[in-house]
Parts: sequence; C-alpha cells; structure tokens
Amino acid sequence: MAGFCYILSSMTEGPQKLRMQRSPKSTRSETLILKDGKKISAGGGMATGGVFQAEGQFEGDWRRRKMPVVIKAYERSGHEIFPSIAETHKSALKDKIRVPRTLRYNVEEGMIVLTDLNARGHVALSFNTPSELIAENSLTELPGFEQTAKDIFTHAAYAASKNYAILADGYFVMVPTKEKEKTDFVVGDLQSLVKRTEPDPPGMSLRVYNLKGARRFLDGFCRIWLTEDVQERYLDMIEKIEAGIPLK
Repeated sequence: MAGFCYILSSMTEGPQKLRMQRSPKSTRSETLILKDGKKISAGGGMATGGVFQAEGQFEGDWRRRKMPVVIKAYERSGHEIFPSIAETHKSALKDKIRVPRTLRYNVEEGMIVLTDLNARGHVALSFNTPSELIAENSLTELPGFEQTAKDIFTHAAYAASKNYAILADGYFVMVPTKEKEKTDFVVGDLQSLVKRTEPDPPGMSLRVYNLKGARRFLDGFCRIWLTEDVQERYLDMIEKIEAGIPLK
C-alpha cells in the first residue's frame, strides 16, 4: 500500500493517472486522472486504508470533464473480494438496487473507485464509520427523513424479493448540506450487499432479515449522528414506520 499512500498524499502536487478496470479480470482498462484528494473517513472492514474524496476524469470521456469520486483503500489485500463485488454491482444495477452508478478497480494498488455520494449538496453517512466532514451527535434536523426511512424499509423488502441480502452497514443516508435539499439513501458499501442463489432455508426469511437490518441501520444512524435531544423523536418515528410494514 505504500504506492497508494503516495498517490493520495501527492494529489495536491498535481494530477495523478491510474489505470482502472471494470473488474479484476477485465481486458479493458481506462485511465483515471485524479486530483485534489482528501481523506474523509478512516474506513472500516477491510478498507482500513481509509476513504478518500477526489476529482476524477476518465481520459477521453469529454462528457464527464469533472467527475467527483470516492476511493476506498485496502491496507490488506482486497484482491479476493474484488471479483464478487464486481459481479454483485453488475447484477444490482440490472435489478435496480440503489447502488452507486460507477465502480472501477485498481488491483495493483488495492483500491476501489466509486461515484462520490458526497457531491451535489450531500454528505453520505453510515451508522458505524466516523466522518471527517460531519461531527458525531451534531445533527438537529434531517429534512425529509421520514420519507427516507420509509424508502429504506421498502427497498430492503424489494431487495429481498430480488434475492439480495443487505447488511445494516451497507446503507448510507445522504444528509443535505444545502438549503432546500432533502435526505436520500444509497446502498454504498458493496461488501455488505450479497446476491443469493439459493431460496430461503426453512424457518428463515430474507425479507425479515433485510427489514431488521434496515431498522438496525436507522436506529444506529440516529444514535450516532443526531443530537441527544432529538434522538427519541426520530427513533419513535422509525418504530411507527416499521410497525406498519408486513413481514410477509
């Protein structure tokens, strides 16, 4: 990872060019030009190298002269997880799961490049990864959060109908940083999205599993990011929404 750390630290000195692939086994590669990188999270799971934000451009694609991207760096080898992430992302887009549109790899450096969810007036927050953009227990209001919570539960059930398991740490709430913007959500951690090939085992329901994961995420999100004086109001709202959702 020494080479990757150098790339991130040297972005301020000028643009850096990296060869990217759509999947680790792809014979087609692209050049991604990165500049103005900054660390936005310490990362988590296998991505302990951190999460970085940068301005990117795929060389030769003049329709996207400025493309904000997020980079997940893997201090330990992440090569074994790249193929499954690539296949899951491809099928998730086809099945209309709420995942980032763009996904690229640099296998040599152990990095994944995703569409930047922090762009255009939002900051993407999980329930278990600190952010250097927003302080914990600092949010007092989340415009449109009730609808976002409903949409997360609905999407959890929909994903189950398409045979996807979504772990609680797969979700991100996109918190508005501009006036008149509202919250939204995305399944941004592709390691926490699993495409199943087998039916539910006896006594287990993927729908129930996903709905419980959605509740765990929403509860954890509120406790980590909201100020203590408004937490109970939001948690009560989430409980009432969940109570109205059938388990079958």
